Amino acid sequence: MYNRPKAVREAFLTEYAHTNYAVVDGDLIDQIYGVFYEQDVTGTEPHRLWRNTQVHSALAVDDGVELTLSQRGDVSLQRYDLVILATGYTRRLDDTILSDLAPWLTADEAERSYQLPRRMCAKCCDIV
Repeated sequence: MYNRPKAVREAFLTEYAHTNYAVVDGDLIDQIYGVFYEQDVTGTEPHRLWRNTQVHSALAVDDGVELTLSQRGDVSLQRYDLVILATGYTRRLDDTILSDLAPWLTADEAERSYQLPRRMCAKCCDIV
C-alpha cells in the first residue's frame, strides 16, 4: 500500500473509510471476549487473538493465509483460514502532540520508516 502513489492510497482509504467506525464498540468487544471465554471453557482454540504482535509477512496460500509473526523476539510461522487486522485508529498527532514541532517539519507525511521529515536547527546544526 505504501509504495502506491499518494492519490491511489487516498482513494483506497476514502473508499473503505466506512469499515472503520473509529470508536470502541462495547457490544462487539463483549462478543469477541465471549468467544474467547467459551474457548477457554471448552478447551478448544479455533480463534486466536494476537496482542502486541508484529506481522513480518503475509502470504495468501491455497487454504488460507500464512503469517510470519514476532512477539517479544520470538518469531513464528502461523497459518489461518482468515485474518482480521485491527490496527487502531486514525490519529491527528500533527494537530495535537506534534503542533509545537511544526516549524521544524518539512512534510505532511511520515516516511516509510515512520520518521517525520525535518530540517536542521540553524543554531547548533543538529537535528531537532
